[in-house]
Formats: sequence, structure tokens, C-alpha cells
Amino acid sequence: MFVKPLNENLRLKYKIAKSRISYNNKTGTYQSGSGTYAEYDQAKENKWKCEKCFNHFATLKKLKLHKIDYHSY
Repeated sequence: MFVKPLNENLRLKYKIAKSRISYNNKTGTYQSGSGTYAEYDQAKENKWKCEKCFNHFATLKKLKLHKIDYHSY
């Protein structure tokens, strides 16, 4: 009996662009994407950004709902 490996035919439905939050020791700030923040919580809240209106969101789910509500035809 021959069994195919599971990862042979797997394809991603869509790719999630993760922007990691990093700490800059020289300036003492957190960097997420193009923004710099004084506290980690602020950087975490502004992790996801809409490409059309440039609003920031804390989770990918909120970003997807925003796109459906405001940018769908």
C-alpha cells in the first residue's frame, strides 16, 4: 500500500504578511513596519494596515472586516 505524503499537494489559500515588532536599543522604541512607538502595546495595536485608506488595526480579522465593509463593491 502506497501512501502519499501530506505536504505534496498543499497550497496556501492566501499569504499573510506578518510584520514583526522589534525593539531598537539605540532609540528605546518599538518598530512595527514603518511606524515607531514608545510602548509595545501601541506597536501591537497598529500591527495591520489597510492598503487603500492606511488605517491601522490590531488583528487580521478586524482588517478583513474593514475591507469587506468599506472597500468592497
